[in-house]
Amino acid sequence: EAALQLVATQPWNSWKLVTWLAGGKASLKKNLVDTVDPHIASMPLRAETLAAIETAKAAGRPVWLASASDHRWVEQIAARIGGVDGVMGSDGVTNLSGSNKAGALVERFGHKQFDYIGDHMVDMPVWDAARRPIVIAQSGGLERAVKRRFPDAEIIARPRTPIRPYFKAMRPYQWA
Repeated sequence: EAALQLVATQPWNSWKLVTWLAGGKASLKKNLVDTVDPHIASMPLRAETLAAIETAKAAGRPVWLASASDHRWVEQIAARIGGVDGVMGSDGVTNLSGSNKAGALVERFGHKQFDYIGDHMVDMPVWDAARRPIVIAQSGGLERAVKRRFPDAEIIARPRTPIRPYFKAMRPYQWA
């Protein structure tokens, strides 16, 4: 989203995306943080995730926000959510995604000593290391893949209904 914002608001700087990405994903994210404002205050947050955070806090468990986004944006999101005990994010050198995120969480909490809410296939290594995989399924394919690998995974959100069935019901082919 930040890259799209850069293209939309500063098209003359779009070429920089390629050079930043050449330095790796963490470098790209760092440079985007330095260049664009993602409007964290108006960013939509999943109600299911916020409810899981509230449940963990009510149970007295520490809540950490671990994201592949640059750590500065992760800190802003944590401040917006409130009550977050710590954050982890990409640092301009290491992209905190997949196995990098799994390693950081295991180093901080221990193997199988944390629950993890994720929403992409790249989270599979993190769920492997987690005590309890918790999933926000962005697609039916993700949900099926997670359930095959982690039969006890908790699915807290399923894919939202796509617009296509509604569009088809409107019969645009008859409009002409």
